[in-house]
Amino acid sequence: EDPQGSAVSNLKKRQALIGALRLQTAMEESLKIQKLSEDLNMGESIEYKHLVRLIDDQTRQDKDGKMILRANSEIKGTSLQNPYDPEATYRSKDGTGWQGYSAHVVQRCGPGNYSVIVDRDLQPSTHSDQAFAKSFYDKFGKENFDPNHDKLNAVTVDGLYCNSFDLQDQAKKAGFQIFCGTLNGKVSDAFLAGFDVDTSALTVQTCPCGYEVERANFNTEKETIRIRMPEGTCSGCENCGKCGSCILKNGEGSLVLKLRQYNEATTILNLGHDEYRDMVNKRNAVEGIPSVLRRAYHIDDVPYFGQWYARYKFMLDTTAMNIHVLARFRQDAAKAQKAATPSGGTESAA
Repeated sequence: EDPQGSAVSNLKKRQALIGALRLQTAMEESLKIQKLSEDLNMGESIEYKHLVRLIDDQTRQDKDGKMILRANSEIKGTSLQNPYDPEATYRSKDGTGWQGYSAHVVQRCGPGNYSVIVDRDLQPSTHSDQAFAKSFYDKFGKENFDPNHDKLNAVTVDGLYCNSFDLQDQAKKAGFQIFCGTLNGKVSDAFLAGFDVDTSALTVQTCPCGYEVERANFNTEKETIRIRMPEGTCSGCENCGKCGSCILKNGEGSLVLKLRQYNEATTILNLGHDEYRDMVNKRNAVEGIPSVLRRAYHIDDVPYFGQWYARYKFMLDTTAMNIHVLARFRQDAAKAQKAATPSGGTESAA
C-alpha cells in the first residue's frame, strides 16, 4: 500500500492484487486438470477442448518456456466467454463492453408508416457493422447499375454503414443513395461539396473557390483529409473560414475535411436541403428499431445459451414485429373502408 495514497486508491490496489492472485491460482489448477484429463484419455471430450481453448486464450509462454497470464491487451475478443456459449464474443464499443452477439435488421418503409422487416442476421459481437453493411449492399444492390438510366434506391442507415470511402463507393455501385445524418438535427453546409475530392487516390485537388491544394494527407483511422493551402491563398479569399480553414503562422491555410461532412454536403447539393433533412429525420427512426425490439419484444432475454438459440429468438421477435404491423394495417384498412361506406349501404368484399 501507498502511505500517501487515499483509502480508495489503496482499496483498488488490494482488489487488483487479490484478483491477480486468484487468476494465477486458476491458471495453475487449469494446467493440472489439463494434464490429468490427458492421462485419463479425455482429449476428445467437449469439456477438455473448452479447457484447452481457455488456457490458450488466457496464457502464453515466456522466454523461459514458463506459462504466464496474458495481459488484458493480449486477450482477443474471440476468447471463450462461457463454456455453455462458446460462440459468444466480447466487443468494446464507446467505452462499454458487450458480450454475446450483434444483430442486423433491414426494414422496408411503405406508405402510411407500415414498415416491414425484410432481412435480418445475427452474428458474434465481433462481426463489425462494416461487414454487415457490405453484405447488405451485395444482397440488395443491383449488379449492373447504370447511374444514367437506373434510379437510385434511397436507404437510411446507421452511421457505421457509410463511414468509409469503400462503403460509399460500394453503395453507389449497387444503386443506393445512402443517408446517415447525425441525430443532433444539424446537417453539413452544401459549400463543402465544392472540394474536388479524388476518392480513388484519397486526396483533394482544389478547394470550393477553385484554388489548388498544396498537399493533402488522408487519415485512415479518422476518415479525414488534412489539407494545406499555399501561403496567402486563404487570407485573400472572401470565403475564408466558411470551409473551416484557419491561417497558420507561416501564412498557409489549414483545414480538416471530414468524410461524413463531405458526403452529406454532396448529397444536399444533389438532392436539396429540405428533402435531405426529411431523409435524415427518417434516418433517426433507425435508432428506434432496436429500442422497440428490446422494450416490446424483450429481444435480449434469450432463455438458453448458444448462438442457435439467440438466432431463433431473434427471428421469432422480428417476425412478431412484422405480424403486429400487418395487424395494424388490416385494422386501419377496415376502418377506412367502413368510413367510406355510405350510411345504410351495403359493403362488398373481394
